[in-house]
Amino acid sequence: MTISRLALSPVFVFVFMAEGMWARIGAFAIVAINELTDLFDGVIARKLGKTTDFGKIADPLADSVSRFTVFLCFLAAGYVPLWLIAFIFYRDIVVAYVRVLASLHGVALGARRTGKFKAMGQGPSLVIILFLDIIRETTPLPWFHQFTFILISVVTVVTIISGIDYVIGTRNLIKRLEQE
Repeated sequence: MTISRLALSPVFVFVFMAEGMWARIGAFAIVAINELTDLFDGVIARKLGKTTDFGKIADPLADSVSRFTVFLCFLAAGYVPLWLIAFIFYRDIVVAYVRVLASLHGVALGARRTGKFKAMGQGPSLVIILFLDIIRETTPLPWFHQFTFILISVVTVVTIISGIDYVIGTRNLIKRLEQE
């Protein structure tokens, strides 16, 4: 399921950038599939007790790639400003750095609770925006861009908070690993 999110990311770009109702429906479907596989993957892994070091690294990577792909498309379409997407990108890069640093020392870091809140904000927000994008094909929504800006602004704040929490929560480990 993790690999499918990575594989669908470039497909999303082509579908999103196409014109028409079917392209909007296709973009929505891809993101819905990505978010559902992320949810089911986590639920199944926890229920069966099958969390692995590979999953601790690959799952957040797949989440970042799939969601950031959508954010980039929103940027390209003029739905959101660059600075919002930049902060989301910065957070993911910092957290990825911490995870790589830890993995180089044999430590696989999993997600923190605030990272789960970030995912619960980002995923549904992308789905909602893409659903509204479908509606816009037949019905004008003059508030769409303002709504999208506000929603992604809130998501960005939650994303930044989760990044700060991740760094603070792992700072002792980071210091120890950098000294080794």
